[in-house]
Amino acid sequence: MKDMIEKTNEAVRRVEATLNEHEINIETPTAHFLDHESTSNDDMCEQFCQANLSKFVNTSQPLKGYECRRTIKSVAHGTFLRTHEMEWVVSMVVGPSTASEHWEIEDQHGRVVLISMQSPPRYVRSSPDGSVNLVGHSEVWETWQSASNPDGSWSLKSAHGGWLTAFANGTVHTAYNRDSPGEHFWLEP
Repeated sequence: MKDMIEKTNEAVRRVEATLNEHEINIETPTAHFLDHESTSNDDMCEQFCQANLSKFVNTSQPLKGYECRRTIKSVAHGTFLRTHEMEWVVSMVVGPSTASEHWEIEDQHGRVVLISMQSPPRYVRSSPDGSVNLVGHSEVWETWQSASNPDGSWSLKSAHGGWLTAFANGTVHTAYNRDSPGEHFWLEP
């Protein structure tokens, strides 16, 4: 247990250093995590992420070495981005969210990748034709540029220049503008 606490504290110190480097003040200091042997590593990371999510959303600086688990909910339709077990497709489904709608959002050199929480992990990929699906590896086509919107939601731009777009019929594609709420998403725990 002490080893887990030390690893968690080290990860938090790295995040704090990155935030401080970019002059972003955090609300949950490292000391909050010290000596919490009854709290799991995932719980501590979730508490930290929850306390500081607004800081992450409102910065254009990448956060290195820290991951957040979130659902990706369409502002326009209230539906969740979902992976389908044993399939390589994504769609939008009506909630409440389940494990199939949870994603690991991970920084990769200033862009993000969306990783399914199912085993084996799968990555959301865009194609030049606007289609969106899943693959078992992460390369440039699986990275997304994140952009915060004035309402606090996020938009995700593919490596091909299209914005992740949710449609009312449950399909997901990329579009070359982000003018509609279909290109805006809430990141929720």
